Amino acid sequence: MKSRIIEELGQAELMLPNRVARALGANERAKLRMSVLQAAIQHARDPEAPVPDFVAECGNTGLDAVSTRTLVAGARTSGERSIEAPGLAKFSEALLADVETMIEAVGAGDRQAGEAAARRFDALKAGLGFGHEQLAFSDIAKVTSVPRDGADSLHRLVMDLHKALNALTAKCAEESIAGARCYGLGSEDRLFIAAFMRGLDRTRGLKFDHPGLDTTAVRGEHRLLIQNDIGTTDAHVLVVSVEGSAVTVTHSDVHEPRAKFFLGLFDAFPVKWNRLRQERAEGLAKGEAFYLISGRYEAGQESLQSFLEAIGGALVFLIDWNKARKALRKLVSNGDAVVLLNWAARHEIGHRGFLQLGGIELVASAVRQAAPARIGFGEELGDVLGREATLEFLKAALRLSTEALRQGRSARSVRETLEVDLVRRIERNESALLTTVVRQLGLARDIATAMAGDIADGRFGRVDAARHAARAKRIEGKADAIALEARRSIERTQANPP
Repeated sequence: MKSRIIEELGQAELMLPNRVARALGANERAKLRMSVLQAAIQHARDPEAPVPDFVAECGNTGLDAVSTRTLVAGARTSGERSIEAPGLAKFSEALLADVETMIEAVGAGDRQAGEAAARRFDALKAGLGFGHEQLAFSDIAKVTSVPRDGADSLHRLVMDLHKALNALTAKCAEESIAGARCYGLGSEDRLFIAAFMRGLDRTRGLKFDHPGLDTTAVRGEHRLLIQNDIGTTDAHVLVVSVEGSAVTVTHSDVHEPRAKFFLGLFDAFPVKWNRLRQERAEGLAKGEAFYLISGRYEAGQESLQSFLEAIGGALVFLIDWNKARKALRKLVSNGDAVVLLNWAARHEIGHRGFLQLGGIELVASAVRQAAPARIGFGEELGDVLGREATLEFLKAALRLSTEALRQGRSARSVRETLEVDLVRRIERNESALLTTVVRQLGLARDIATAMAGDIADGRFGRVDAARHAARAKRIEGKADAIALEARRSIERTQANPP
């Protein structure tokens, strides 16, 4: 009633924060509904596969978990180009209603933007066969895809509306807490926001000149929502919900390995994560779908604040993560590239500095200058140094790059330090092989000395054949062990003669 009276008085702007809060909730529901539609297609095509569990996501967004599961579990193909499922008509219409809620909030803050979004929505809605228990694969693709050719889709409209809502949130912010734009906060909300921003500010500098990490906090009807834009990718968003004694994290990402990496950063907290799912529908090309993970952590207020601080501190390591993985993958295996990025995140070193100073070229230049004769064209770094030494060398590259940028030093200083480090590691390998040769020579000398002693003893009839044979056997065993060790080292470093 109060909101209606305020609107009648022509002061609808006073209700804008609540509208934006409701629209942000509608945004969460709309994205989940699109995921459910994609899951329904997958299950219709493979009825024997396990039915995805959306219980946690439904609880976070207010959707009915039972009817959602019934829809997915009951999805069946109808002909070659469509599916049918119980409750599909009501579910698809609710998706459109969520989009309308977002449009209304955008229109309340920016009338022209709202009208433009409404025209797009009407055009998209006219081409859909929603409102029936049977739906064409192509219609679902029109809803969930983000076409690379720039064509419009409901998913693209939802992302654009989300951006507009973020802009409105900043516009009507009531206060700022450690750089987070906030409005409508409750008495305890500031403690949670401050904890999140503590972690964010501790590592924010590791993104260097990359944009991103803007934070918005909104008090909804029953919970606090903290949203971070992470980087510049539209589908890469983090939303944290604090309600009572629980924190819920929802993270959408276009890269599955990065989503798994993010999940692993919180192994110190007993978070109940939902299974990571690839969301895809008919007609979607690889990379156009997104992955959604959601986790719930319940604890006392102090532990909740520690968890929020950990989340804030981890976000910078998602920026350009896939770019860094691809760069490192040219030097080591994909698994080892992830190991390096995980190490860099846990030690709060990061990878942005490495990328900013040249990435793979930084290492390649050090190799060209330091060991042009020792590392041949096309030869892998790991073949020369071995796996462990290569990982340690690349850890040094990540650390030195970050330190250099923080201290205002140049890429050249990092490259020169890496050149010295690389020469030292190669010489250490060569020294180890030389030591092996010297050890073998020492054993050969022992055998020769023993043989000379046997000859001398034989002259006086004092030869203990059994004792000398046992000693020779022991020396032979040591020699074999050293030879095996040398062979393994040679295989590891590919230090075979030409």
